[in-house]
Amino acid sequence: MNVPILSIIVFLPLVAAAFIALFVNKKNENVVKWTANVVALVDFFLSLTLLRGFDFATAELQYVEQMSWI
Repeated sequence: MNVPILSIIVFLPLVAAAFIALFVNKKNENVVKWTANVVALVDFFLSLTLLRGFDFATAELQYVEQMSWI
């Protein structure tokens, strides 16, 4: 299965920030804190999966994502 994990790691905090900005009011700061912490933990564990699969013995590019444009 070819999951674009780098893109998920990069754009997940952006999506969470947009969610917080659009749907959460400022009076409910617990939701903001919990959302930010959960997204940070998910991002951290996704980056750990990258580290687990990294090959330190090679100098070649790893985790390259290629998408076709229009």
